[in-house]
Parts: sequence; structure tokens; C-alpha cells
Amino acid sequence: MSSETDLCNRALLLLGDKRIGSLAEDSNRAMLCAQYYAPSRDALLETHPWNFAARRARLAREATEPAFEFRYAYALPAAPWCLRARAVYDYDDPWQVEGRILLCNASTCRIRYTARITDPGLFPPLFSEALANLLAHRIAYALTGSQNARAERDFEKSLIEAMGAEAREGTPDTLNYPDLWDAE
Repeated sequence: MSSETDLCNRALLLLGDKRIGSLAEDSNRAMLCAQYYAPSRDALLETHPWNFAARRARLAREATEPAFEFRYAYALPAAPWCLRARAVYDYDDPWQVEGRILLCNASTCRIRYTARITDPGLFPPLFSEALANLLAHRIAYALTGSQNARAERDFEKSLIEAMGAEAREGTPDTLNYPDLWDAE
């Protein structure tokens, strides 16, 4: 099972640097890892509708109605924290997220969202690899004094691999091309 320190050490090793004992240790490497870890994790979680971070919720309606355009306001989930609303179910009309509020015209609201997952032990291996590569990319300049093009390429490659693995979980989307069949 990985820890935040393990993931940071993987990033440091990718840059050819020494390991740290903890994120709280008094070193430039640990300070950079502590500074960049959570924002990098959250940014990576937001990039894709990761299956391991997907959650569903029935939202609680706010007492105050929106000033205009939408009839209802719903608070986004706080436990686990909603990083990004992905879909509103049983509702085909426009909806909008403003701050921590989802606005729509539906009298009830069920969503699918990306949750903030903070336990690295819950990350799939390919997500962990992408996160370590993202951290390496983000801390490279501060540690080495130059941008590391290899770290950027490695991150992009690991992100594509992780997203591809996620896409293979579940029933594939059905492709329907009725116009092609009718053309005969």
C-alpha cells in the first residue's frame, strides 16, 4: 500500500534525487513534495472521470433559490468532497456549478461526481504512477534548476496509460450510427 511519502519518493527518484523520510522533514525536497502533493493529486483527479473516485449522491436542496435562470440550488457533497460534478441524472436540461452549488431546474437532483480521494492506498497502480510522474514534472525545476522534458513526457505517457486502463472497466458505450444503416 502506497503512502504520500512513497509517491513523493517515486517522484524524487524519477528526477535522480534522494528519498525523504517524511513530508514533515526539514529538507527542500520534503518541503516541495508537501507543497505540491495535494494540489497535484486533486488536479489529476479532476482530469478524468476516474472509476475509483466516482461517487453518486442525492443532493440536498438549498433554501434560497437562485436569483435568475435556474429554479433550484443544491449543495455539492462535502463527504467525500466533490471535486467535479460529472453528470446530473434523469435531467436533460442545462445545469451549472457555481462555487459549491449546483444550479438546475429539476425539483430533485442526483449526480455522479469525482470525489477527493486522499488515501493513496485506494489509488490504482497506474493512477499512482501518473501522480508520481506529475509530481516529478512539477518539482523538477525547483530541484534541478531546469525544466525536465523527460518528466513531462513520462507524465503524459503514464496519464494516457492510466486513462486507457480506466476506459476498459465497465460496459463499453454502444455506438449507434442509424444514418449509416439507413443510407443503404
